Amino acid sequence: MIEKQGGKLVFLLSVPRSGSSLLTAILQNHSRLFATQEMWFLLSLYDLPQSHARPYGGTGILRQFFKGMVPPHVLEQAARSYALEIYNGLLQGTTADMLIDKSPRYYTVLEFVDRLFPAARRVWLIRNPLSIVASFKKVNQLRNGNFHLLKELGSPHFNMKMTDITVGLFRYAHYSVCYGA
Repeated sequence: MIEKQGGKLVFLLSVPRSGSSLLTAILQNHSRLFATQEMWFLLSLYDLPQSHARPYGGTGILRQFFKGMVPPHVLEQAARSYALEIYNGLLQGTTADMLIDKSPRYYTVLEFVDRLFPAARRVWLIRNPLSIVASFKKVNQLRNGNFHLLKELGSPHFNMKMTDITVGLFRYAHYSVCYGA
């Protein structure tokens, strides 16, 4: 069972194309570990108070609710409770007593994850950035697409892959040095 502060919870930190899916597949074979492919739900919990347009309306009301009525600590407590229900629900009926949460873009919400689960372990999976680029290139070729690093880096348009291999890697490096991930 995952403890309230994150005991028995491990965050596998990485950027996409780092080998985290392979590592997760290997970890899934251990009877005491529950590991599954990307969950992503903590990212959505972090985004919950954002005032995105919703097809059913209510954007202004939700903005007022989250910004004016719900204190940040209450929202974080609710996010922690929700996450614990998910994590512990996944462990039910298994022999696992530890859960691995792997989502390759946790670099965008590291401080949020720390506030929710300060006792959780963090493992940073590092891969050579040029190997990540080569992997992006190979995947794009398999999908009949192109990938040119210099062109992508020089593009005036937002590119999530370039954000992953620049901002993502720098965020993890800084986090690792400052917080010992």
